[in-house]
Amino acid sequence: MRGKKRGPDSRDKPESAANARTRLAHQTGLSIIEVLVAILVVSLGLLGAIGMQSAAMQANREARLLEVAVALGQDLAEKMRGNHAVAFEPASAANPYLLDAPPTAQIPQNTLNCMRDTCSPLDLANWEVQDWMARTRSALPSPRVRVCFDASSSPSVSWNCTDNGTLVVVKLSWSVSSNEGLAFSTTGNPLVAIAIPAGIPE
Repeated sequence: MRGKKRGPDSRDKPESAANARTRLAHQTGLSIIEVLVAILVVSLGLLGAIGMQSAAMQANREARLLEVAVALGQDLAEKMRGNHAVAFEPASAANPYLLDAPPTAQIPQNTLNCMRDTCSPLDLANWEVQDWMARTRSALPSPRVRVCFDASSSPSVSWNCTDNGTLVVVKLSWSVSSNEGLAFSTTGNPLVAIAIPAGIPE
């Protein structure tokens, strides 16, 4: 007995143009969504990478400034040791090394150049302070400097000094970047403090 011949399966029917356009539009819509999601994910990744790079650059800059400030403080300490008679004179009028200079302070000026002129120890101190302050202003953003006597054997990291005793402290700070902007050196504690015992022989 012959079986009945099946009618044509609807799946074998050629797809109408309208159905093809509907399916293509649906697939195109999904592709656009996928592309947008991919772009969003890549953008978030790039923003994170840029933020990390910016933070790393800022940290490197602050580390470099700290290194420069320590070198400047040590340089001034060596100058004071070399001119011991003036540098450890407690009276500020006779000791140009004793400084309290905010970022806007005027750099002291003198006409002598102790590299070529004959200078007394006091002249040498004035000349060295002028040169050192100019280099500090050039190397650090908005620096604040204080050089003072302190009676404490371990002076606190602040701008305050007892202004007596046998220890001279070189204190330095400068403007630093933060999330809130610039935190200027005049509003915070010193970032560098170098103690110089006054008992070092000349």
